Amino acid sequence: QREFTSLQEMLQKENCDPTIVPTWIPDRFVLETLEKMATPMMELYTAQYIDGNQQLLIQITSHLTEDIRNNEIENDPIEIYSHNGIDYYICENQDQLRAIWLVDPYECLISGDVSIDELKMMIDSIRKGE
Repeated sequence: QREFTSLQEMLQKENCDPTIVPTWIPDRFVLETLEKMATPMMELYTAQYIDGNQQLLIQITSHLTEDIRNNEIENDPIEIYSHNGIDYYICENQDQLRAIWLVDPYECLISGDVSIDELKMMIDSIRKGE
């Protein structure tokens, strides 16, 4: 039995901002795992969804120390997509699309086997900044 039913619920219980993550996930994906990993310097919240051999990952890193950023943008972004005043850097990595965005003190990532339209629909479901 899972303690939380969604990433939003987990973030809220951990006193993190639940409005920084998508509320819409493509229907074919099923929530597989919700995990929290903590170190003295950061807390990492991960939701993993699966559809057969395809996967979708949403990660929120809360940096507890001064500005440390892990998710460098490997290649030039395919696109910088703006929603509610926040820039989402969309890149491709090993045939998966990913979106990276910053909402202090959080570093956020969506990565997975999704189309660019699905990625943008997930981004559009994020309520932060409304």
